[in-house]
Amino acid sequence: MARYRITISNDSGQAMADLVKVYQIQVLDHGSHRDKAMGLVVHAIVEETDIQRLRQAGYSVEQHEDVDATGKARQQEVGQGNRYENGRPR
Repeated sequence: MARYRITISNDSGQAMADLVKVYQIQVLDHGSHRDKAMGLVVHAIVEETDIQRLRQAGYSVEQHEDVDATGKARQQEVGQGNRYENGRPR
């Protein structure tokens, strides 16, 4: 199942604490902040079912890229073989 990077926002500090306690969402520890327009904002990587559960519970969820597809695409950028062959980098 695909996983997505998301931004979650809500005005309630208790609701944001419930992300971990009730919904068992592993919030990313960087980038959390308070926004005047959006309230409290955090980021997470979740599956589609989690996105639906959070939206139904009243959270504002902005869905970003599929992290698995992005990771696979970036793996194709990695060079093959020994780049230090012949004593110097290629």
